[in-house]
Amino acid sequence: MQIDGGDMATLSYGRVDLRAGSYSRNGMLHQCPRKYELEQKFRMSSQEPSVTFSFGHMVGRGVQSLAEGKSKERAIFDAMLEWDMDIYEPGTMSEQRALKSFWWGIHAIQQVWELEQDPRTSFLDGWEVAMLPDNEGNLHSGVELEFRIDCGADEQWEQSADYDPSKPAPHFLYEGHIDLLVINKEHTKLRVVELKTNSSNQLDPAQYQNSSQASGYAVLVDRAAQYYGIESAYEVLYIVFMTKLQEWRSLPFLRTFKHRIEFLLNIMADKKLVQLYNHRDFDHWPMNGSACFDFFRPCRHLDTCMMSRPSLMALSKNAPLSFEEDDNFGPFRFTIEELMQTQQDRAISFIERVE
Repeated sequence: MQIDGGDMATLSYGRVDLRAGSYSRNGMLHQCPRKYELEQKFRMSSQEPSVTFSFGHMVGRGVQSLAEGKSKERAIFDAMLEWDMDIYEPGTMSEQRALKSFWWGIHAIQQVWELEQDPRTSFLDGWEVAMLPDNEGNLHSGVELEFRIDCGADEQWEQSADYDPSKPAPHFLYEGHIDLLVINKEHTKLRVVELKTNSSNQLDPAQYQNSSQASGYAVLVDRAAQYYGIESAYEVLYIVFMTKLQEWRSLPFLRTFKHRIEFLLNIMADKKLVQLYNHRDFDHWPMNGSACFDFFRPCRHLDTCMMSRPSLMALSKNAPLSFEEDDNFGPFRFTIEELMQTQQDRAISFIERVE
């Protein structure tokens, strides 16, 4: 569950380096390349435990448990386990104004449970958690699914600032996870559910409409569609808890083949951008000053950003990490070539049907 501009309080990635991307990390690359270098190369994560992160995970887990058919009491229990701070932690002033706390989180889950009891207000009525097989044929429930895309080797490895002749050219990766994948009770239609919290006073479709995050989930939707033997067109439903208003709202968006292609092209464009910044003849990661104050607080790297690379290297050795690397990350693995081929085959099939 993404929460007001951040990912999980404790991040789990398969790899953490300049050539490992994700929705949030690629967003960081565009927001401030220097921050990307600090976190990906020097492994100086900016994620810290906070009420916002804990609140988002807590509320998201509660909704996921309800989608799995669990009772209100079990959903609240599951949600409580996601809170990784003192339950009486008040948070910052902005978090207090946004009504984010352990107790407000429980209240949010109680609210959504009440909505789910009436088909007229339910977000999930008529839907169930989908199942899909991984690369080894093992079935997985459509909750917190992790995937990895191999975007190919670094073709400019020998011209890279971090080139090591004793090592083979490293591959670029794109890693992601999906909050919830559901299928209707008739098993004819798939839907991606994105769980969000929002501390604004209004909800505008433009906040989520063109997000590439949901477009990337097509790789898993296609796998599920193949398993169920149905069309892979899908809708993304954003279920958003407006914290200040204490209201649950939803926004549906359709994802087309065009969105799939754009997602793949975008991550390949990001690969080229990293290669540019990391080229030995350029070797510069621009700092974007407008990102030094973001989400109501200064960037954690504000006082270290201008340090020399030797100093940063020494500092990073003792810096506490708020992420975990996992070689087994993502039971669903793809290559960029096979994904592009799938879209090409689908386009040819569509043209043939039209003709």
